[in-house]
Order: sequence, then C-alpha cells, then structure tokens
Amino acid sequence: MFELYPPDFLRILPELILSGMALFILTMGAVKKAEFCGHITTLSFLLAGGALFLSHKMGKAGIGFEGQILEDDFSYVGKILILIASYGAFSLSVFPLIREKLLSFEYAALTLLATTGMLLMMGANDFINLFVGLEMQGLSLYVLAALNRHETKTAEAALKYFILGALGTVFYLYGAGFLYGFSGSTNFGVLAAAIHMDASSLPLGLYVGTLLIVSALCFKIAAVPFHMWTPDVYEGCPTPVVTFIATAPKVVGVLVLLRLLFYPFMAVYAQWVPLLLALSLVSMVVGTFAALVQTNLKRFLAYSTIGQMGYVLLGIASGPQEGIQAVLMYISLYLVMVLGVFGCVLCLQSKKVGGIQTLEDLSGLSKFHPRLAFLLALFMFSLAGIPPFAGFFSKFYLLKAAISAELYFFATLGILISVVAAAYYLRIIKIMYFDKRDELTSDFYGVLSSQAVIVMGLCGGISLFFCLFSDPFFKLIHHAAVVCAG
Repeated sequence: MFELYPPDFLRILPELILSGMALFILTMGAVKKAEFCGHITTLSFLLAGGALFLSHKMGKAGIGFEGQILEDDFSYVGKILILIASYGAFSLSVFPLIREKLLSFEYAALTLLATTGMLLMMGANDFINLFVGLEMQGLSLYVLAALNRHETKTAEAALKYFILGALGTVFYLYGAGFLYGFSGSTNFGVLAAAIHMDASSLPLGLYVGTLLIVSALCFKIAAVPFHMWTPDVYEGCPTPVVTFIATAPKVVGVLVLLRLLFYPFMAVYAQWVPLLLALSLVSMVVGTFAALVQTNLKRFLAYSTIGQMGYVLLGIASGPQEGIQAVLMYISLYLVMVLGVFGCVLCLQSKKVGGIQTLEDLSGLSKFHPRLAFLLALFMFSLAGIPPFAGFFSKFYLLKAAISAELYFFATLGILISVVAAAYYLRIIKIMYFDKRDELTSDFYGVLSSQAVIVMGLCGGISLFFCLFSDPFFKLIHHAAVVCAG
C-alpha cells in the first residue's frame, strides 16, 4: 500500500511553495495588473530557498514517496544552483521586460513552474518522475520563448525550440521504454541493481535505451549534434527569456546527466564514456569555430555555450570522483559568468527596443559607459579562462580531471581549443575599448532594478575574487561529488 509520511512532503517543500505561488499569481493575474507579480515571485524564490535549507537540515537524506524522490547532498547542491540561476535570471529580466512592454503575470508564473520542474528533475529517483519534471520545465520554456507574439522571428524561434524539444522528449520516452523492458521498473535503484546483476550479458536494448536517454539530455544542454535549436532561439527570442534559457536549464541538464550516468548507468561506464568523448570533441570544435565567425551578439553567445558544454562533457567522461567535482565547479562558475554577461546585455538593451544586436554595436562602449564595459570585459576574461579570474580555475580543474583519467588527447585538445576560444572573447574586449563609434549615445544605457544591480555585482565579485573564498565552495561540492559517485 502506498503510504505518505510528513518527511516525504518536507522533501518537496520548495516545489510545493513555487507551484503554489505560481497558481496564486495566475489566479490574481486575472483581476490585477502585472506589476504585482515581481514582488510575489521574489518572495517565492526566497521562501523556496528557506524551505530548501529547512528541509535539508530537518529531513534525513534518503528516499521518499515510495522511491520516487531521492534527497542527498548532491540534489541539495543542485537545487541551490537552480534557485540561484532562476532568481538571478528573473531579477535581471524584470526591468527590460517592463521597458519592452512584455512583462505579464504569465511570465512570472511560467518562470516559477519551470523552476518547479527543474527541482523535481533534480530530486527524481524514477524515470516517470524525471519525465514529469522535464516536461513541466520544457512546456513552460516553450511558452516563454514565444512571449513576444508580435515578432515573426520570435514565433519562428519558439516553433523550432518546441519541435526539437519534442524530438528530445521522444528520445527520452523511447529510451525509458527500453530500460523498463530490461529491468521491469522505472526506478533508478532497481535499474542499477538489474544492470549490476546481469553485467556479463547485457542485452542490446539496454545500450539503446542508455544512448537515447543521453541524447535527450544532450538536447537540453545544447551539445552537438543536438544543438540545432540554440542559435536560432538565442537570436529570435526576447533577451530576458534567453537569459533564463541559458542558465537554469543548462545547470539541471548537466546535473541530471551526472546523476544518471554515475548511478543507474555506472555499471556500463566503459560503454558510455566513448560516446561522451565524441560528443565533447565535436561540441568544443563546432561551438568554438562557429563562434569565431558570428556577428550577431546572441548567436555568438549561443555558440559559446555549445563550446562550453563540450568541456562539461569532457569532465563527465573523466569519471568519478574528480570528474564529478570538476563538473560541479565548472557549471557553477559558468552560471555566474553567463548571468553576468546577460546582465550587461540586458542593461544595454533596456532603453531601446531591440537594443544591442551585433558585436559592432558594442564599439566604444568603454568611453560612454566605462563601468559596464569593465564588467563585460571581466566576464569575457573569465569565460576565456584567463587567470586569475574564476573561469581559469574551472577549466584548470576540469582539464586536471581529464589528465588524471588519462584522457591526454582530449585534455590537450581542450587546451588548444581554449586558446582559440580566447580569440573571440578578447575580440569583444577589443571592440569595446579600441573601436570607435561616435553615434553611440546614452540611449543604450538603462538603469536596472536594485535586485539586478546586486546580482551583477555578486557575479562580478565572484568572477574576480573567487580564489580568495573558494574553500567553503570546494567543501560543499566535494561532499556532493562523493554522494554522486556512490
């Protein structure tokens, strides 16, 4: 008989808060103006963060809801990152959405529902529960992508996002079906035990299912060759929405991939590592060299993301436990840097609809807005992996993990590609500081909310001074990596 206990609900308290507040916003939005939703959404994230801390301290690590939910240090760290990413993206987006007359109560509600889905994914211990979270996130993002209904390019980008996202869902369900046929269950623990017991003669269906599940998650993180939607969505969708798409979904996709590969699929480690190495190689090469020739700023950021995901896959292929720790560090600092970059782009976009579109639009930025140019340069140095910025440490530990796993060829290739990538990051700095454009005026600059200023300041401080306060962070991700590695 299925029985529920209070600790089970304590494990999903943040999800209950976010989904409840989303429904409240949808109800109140029918009778009130949209401006109220910003304060309620901020309160929702703060309450969810407090509930997450409370549930982690009061609850015990383990399984709830009859095996559906898994709570441990790894899921705790993942949920912290998801809440930070979602709240950061929302804080940066509110003012630009108001300026472009796109802010609505639906935007706030869909952001909360998407975050709820990501939290469910992070705590999932079953393929059905993971699918519910995946679709809750995906459907919310598809609607958000079409937020600006009057723009043809936005509608086209949203349609591509939906169609290719649906293809990823098909891959996931087909793969889960193969795995269910093998183990007779959709539970991660049961699947792991079945693979371990029958490790000497595993059927082809298991490998096909694993391949399809990995492919579905690679759609979500935009790894090559599942990246086709990314440049068009980044370019066509409103920048505030792209800020959300570029942060939290990438984090949860990477962390769920870690959970699956090092828990139920750990027994077939030797089989999936070559697949990840191949995906890592093509992602790094395609993302880096495609970014070199981009002139549109958001397409440039899209290909930059694809290249960064190649490094993440290399870290995952480096194996437990050092590889997991390196990936957790990499994705955490990547989140900080991307939030900072999009914060700068949104700041430049807020007083002019469309705002900054091409790289050349950044010409002479240092002359007119030196503080903003400094922040953007800081994030570009960090993404390029130049010391002493945070991005250097993330790439250093990831490549160190690859070397420890004796992946010398891929580590060397990663270093060489990082040198090439530095060229297009430094190109942005060159355009801002050395190119001239007399017609650039203060109309490009908009004052963000106090929350957005705090978010950008924290991102800049972490990127610049990470080495001074890294010890607590290392301890936190070390515990999470140990749990994930089993």
